[in-house]
Amino acid sequence: MSNEAFDRLEQAADRVATWAEWERANRVGLLWIHAAVGVTAGAQMLAFGSAANIEDLVGIWVRTALGLLGIIGGVVLGAGIRRRKRRRRHWLELEAVGLALLGLWDLAMAAGMAAARIAAGDFSPRALWEPLPPPGTYVLPYPVSVYAGLFALICVHLWTLKRFKKGR
Repeated sequence: MSNEAFDRLEQAADRVATWAEWERANRVGLLWIHAAVGVTAGAQMLAFGSAANIEDLVGIWVRTALGLLGIIGGVVLGAGIRRRKRRRRHWLELEAVGLALLGLWDLAMAAGMAAARIAAGDFSPRALWEPLPPPGTYVLPYPVSVYAGLFALICVHLWTLKRFKKGR
């Protein structure tokens, strides 16, 4: 192989390594955000309550269940990320458990919002200039999409971990 071909191959390998490092750092940064949101939102649910329409539908106990689920999921995920950084054993399992708990939390929130929307029985759209009815009489639909989207993101993270574990 000529020096020129070898140099091109070396440059290509450097680009691939740089891209892989960027993707890893980006993924870990997103995981830290999931962990922080789980802990923060869970603590806020415990202190101030969860979604009023879910509490009305299911009961006030859901505040404790969802709050603790978010906190525990975020703490376990954070512990897994820290173990990864220190190259300790079982970081992959901790990340997977933390993500699964946060995914369950997102799914429960999406299902609770959808159930509250169905229970309210008002599916009429609102015009841009039309004010919303008083709180408690109209359940907004967009939180279902938000929590379902977060659940989907968690599933992508779990899929990535599964593929990573197979590649080890």
